[in-house]
Amino acid sequence: MKTISHGWHSAKRMTYSLVTGGVMMLGATQVAANTQYVDPFIGTGGDGHTFPGAVVPFGMVQLSPDTDSVFRGIDPQPEIYKRCAGYHYDDTTIVGFSHTHFSGTGHSDLGDLLMMPITGEVKLEPGKADNPDAGYRSRFSHDNETAKPGYYQVWLQDYKVNAELTATTRVGMHKYTFKEHDKGSVLMDLTHSIYNFKNKVIWSDVRVIDDRTILAYRATNGWANNRQMYFAIEFSKPFSDIELINLDNIRYRCNGCLTEGNGKKPSTIVNYKIPEAAGKAIKVVADFEGLKGEPLMVKVGISAVSKSNALENLKTEIPHWNFDKVVKQADETWHKSLDKFEVEGSLSEKRQFFTSVYHALQAPSVYQDVNGQYRGVDGEIHQAKDHTHYTLFSLWDTYRAL
Repeated sequence: MKTISHGWHSAKRMTYSLVTGGVMMLGATQVAANTQYVDPFIGTGGDGHTFPGAVVPFGMVQLSPDTDSVFRGIDPQPEIYKRCAGYHYDDTTIVGFSHTHFSGTGHSDLGDLLMMPITGEVKLEPGKADNPDAGYRSRFSHDNETAKPGYYQVWLQDYKVNAELTATTRVGMHKYTFKEHDKGSVLMDLTHSIYNFKNKVIWSDVRVIDDRTILAYRATNGWANNRQMYFAIEFSKPFSDIELINLDNIRYRCNGCLTEGNGKKPSTIVNYKIPEAAGKAIKVVADFEGLKGEPLMVKVGISAVSKSNALENLKTEIPHWNFDKVVKQADETWHKSLDKFEVEGSLSEKRQFFTSVYHALQAPSVYQDVNGQYRGVDGEIHQAKDHTHYTLFSLWDTYRAL
């Protein structure tokens, strides 16, 4: 992880001619709406390895759909490689929405804390794309999917749920509208990862604070070894019931969980009474009532330092439940960055240029909390003073997906 200082936010506006390649500085009085030229779906097909979800410039949260769950050693390497960013345009199902993603890299990782709104029977595994009914994934169509800087929307066909996403620097916000069902659930899968493999999750835990708030943690190996991430999850409605499920079958790791069966080793351990669980295969199912036609919203703050910092990030950056306000703020943040440029060229050329700038401004990402604390490469907690700490995994190959 590197500490990087940049003067981007103080730069003057520039004009760029796509015909001559010339760049000229402009005054700050001109106004443009260059976000209209950004197409977040550019690069999501082939081997572009970009994602269409919600992110702000240099954001620590990249909240985006994952369209498959592939495993090293099980799935073919080309299938793993094409989904480095979690999403691939050729896919027809979505397994859920996770909060961290790479963009444009030649290797995959992240995909922290997958969430999926569900109606009916809750399945605990994503299943396979060729048989989506066997898992919790849902079919979707690009005809009912939209994306713009700081916002993403998709219709989940199997659950009749309209899912919308937006983000601030350290917080992702979900909005789920259940069109036909009064009861529904939200699955939180701490085992999901992009570039998954056996024993990728070193450890995870979850604790229910009240009927709206959950704190969680997980440490993973992968491209980054022993990478630690903490989560604060807050719902706009109280859940009517909650299950903490430990699939690794080790009783003590679930801190008193109830078991199924007649004293035999259970296939799952489900905690209905104790509001916490820990292990390598933790999943949470929160049930809700009174949902039909009324959105259920979820805020997720993340931190590499602690659960309390994740909660502080959440409370500081989104202290309200106004989803549209967060979308507007994200849009304004992108305006501020992209409107530093004025481009002369065709609509197609402007779309290519501003989408490239949009992708370029997703990294390096902020890697410190609102209180200035961050976890260094030494694993210790440090305090940023007079600088912002950023991190970047893969500088050398991001040029491919600009």
